[in-house]
Amino acid sequence: MKTSFKKILAVVMTVFILVGVARPISADAAAKVFFYEKTVWLGQNTSWAIDGYITNMPDKAKLVSVKVSNKKVLSIDDCSHGETKTIHNQAVVPKKVGKSKLTIVYKVGSKKKTISATLTVKKYPFPVKALKINGKKINVKENSIHYFMDNYKKSNIKLNVTVKKGWKIFDAVLVDMGVPQPKTITKSVKNGKSIKLLKSNGQYISITLMDKNDKMITYQIFINK
Repeated sequence: MKTSFKKILAVVMTVFILVGVARPISADAAAKVFFYEKTVWLGQNTSWAIDGYITNMPDKAKLVSVKVSNKKVLSIDDCSHGETKTIHNQAVVPKKVGKSKLTIVYKVGSKKKTISATLTVKKYPFPVKALKINGKKINVKENSIHYFMDNYKKSNIKLNVTVKKGWKIFDAVLVDMGVPQPKTITKSVKNGKSIKLLKSNGQYISITLMDKNDKMITYQIFINK
């Protein structure tokens, strides 16, 4: 049960958090399905949902197959649990630093289409140097944490985040995971400021950090009771 929950959690996480610099989509490219993210971080999540790498996939599209060229670098994780396979429940799993081609075959009506791109697996840089939650020091050796609170639905939370040299906090948001279905409810979180938690059975704080080369990466804090 715990293993299945972690898989689902990784998929939900990626629906909200797309690691990388946001790119504006022009009108000419509005109907084109393409890869807008080609980096997979090793050491952050066990898996990354495929919908975090491509955009403009038609709602009526049916997934035919998902394949990787180098299974020593990437593998495919089926999180559909018996349901229809989609880009939302199929995920890539980083194995080691390197490159692997990801090929997705889908159908729109009777027409079969293929898109592919070479994804690069990189080691997660762990940009958070120190973290305090409500004044308590937290171990930041992991890429994300689960913070447990009693009666968290009526509680406030205060973060004090210290980042490593060359990094800065771009933004931070409190996200409603909307168990069992995700919702798009978010609240801005400011470093060193207290914030009231959401009335939700599942929520997490996503901190987006940026380095001097404008590379973005995320750090997640899951609020548990």
